[in-house]
Amino acid sequence: MYGEFPLKKASIKFGKFKLEFKKEGKFFVYRRIEGGKVESEKKVVSSESEVAILPLEPLNLPKRITRFLQIHLKTPLFLEPKVERKVFLTFPLEIGVFLKKKASYKLLDAFSLTKPKYTLYGTPRVGVICRYCESEVHDKIPKVESKELGVLEVSVANRTNDFREVCFMVFDASSLQLFYDDSVVFASAEFRVVSEKVCESNFLSRPLHPRMRKSLKLSEEREIAIPLPAKKFVMEWGAC
Repeated sequence: MYGEFPLKKASIKFGKFKLEFKKEGKFFVYRRIEGGKVESEKKVVSSESEVAILPLEPLNLPKRITRFLQIHLKTPLFLEPKVERKVFLTFPLEIGVFLKKKASYKLLDAFSLTKPKYTLYGTPRVGVICRYCESEVHDKIPKVESKELGVLEVSVANRTNDFREVCFMVFDASSLQLFYDDSVVFASAEFRVVSEKVCESNFLSRPLHPRMRKSLKLSEEREIAIPLPAKKFVMEWGAC
């Protein structure tokens, strides 16, 4: 499903979408089709390129609006003082179709099987717009459709001396690094409650196992970007 293959005649099913590559005259033509309607079309002049279909961070559709991701917990977490546990959440994925020549990649198309939603964290004057999603809290890796959802391992810690409730988590997703294999798209993160109102979060560049492949990232200009260092986000308005 995810991975790289030679540019050739092919038809790939991705949920409600069909991805087609056809030789038409001197061109290869790429089309993304939904319900018989062509949603995206590109002509490619190449004879030796490859195609890469890879999971992307959910920050690029319908255009790049924000770098922040908010995950609302369908069941809130109550954390006892000084506790630290690993939990597993899910988050939406976008899918990138790239043209590859040696080590060079160029984005042909990006789409998602989920409809993007956005929300505001904080006050209207100084808050941040976030890509919004909801997730159950799992104590082990859940089974998900890897064309639609990724799995996020979060190390959750309560650094305070009181019980704390967590209803959602906000991350700076510009440093979100995705890894994938044949069954799951994976990422990891840390979330720390440091006071009654303040929490800290950041992503880690750590695969589930060494055989996982690292996906590509897109910069704000929608070109391939080098990996970014983890960016800590301070939640100043609480987590509930």
